[in-house]
Amino acid sequence: MSVKFRIATIEDIYAISSVHVKSWQSTYLDIFPAEQLNAVSIEQVADNWTKIIKIQNKKSIVYVADDSVAGIVGFLKGGKPEDLSSYDCEISAIYILREFQRKGIGRQLVRKAIEYFISQQWKTMIVWTLINNPYRRFYDLLGGEPRETKNYKKWNTNHELIGYTWENIQEILVS
Repeated sequence: MSVKFRIATIEDIYAISSVHVKSWQSTYLDIFPAEQLNAVSIEQVADNWTKIIKIQNKKSIVYVADDSVAGIVGFLKGGKPEDLSSYDCEISAIYILREFQRKGIGRQLVRKAIEYFISQQWKTMIVWTLINNPYRRFYDLLGGEPRETKNYKKWNTNHELIGYTWENIQEILVS
């Protein structure tokens, strides 16, 4: 397995959308209704990713994990917080295909994002995740502190998010 990490391009939209949908369907099956998860199409998600990737700038960035055989197997979106957060930056999405998880790809995507964030002179960060996300331990392992909560509404159902925070994102690079 040879994986390269790079900034996403317009040509990556369909692959990013596919990873997004497949990851949601495999990760959140016990959290969201199966009929809702299965109704999400790659084409629907691609419309949103087209807008995101077209406007990448100093406020946001998308990195992909590009496997030499399988193609795009994961991605990360980060940048300035989408809400009125007191944190300098956030990782708003990170998804990796199930068969490529636990191979260090998530950690490498985070490393690329942190290097970018540091280049923007950002120091503090938050990551919001569902409180019942089966993979939230990943943020514990990166040294995140679960400090904040907020509500999240998806498909007419309320869910709780937990915000993992870092006061100095440089510490992630040495963890």
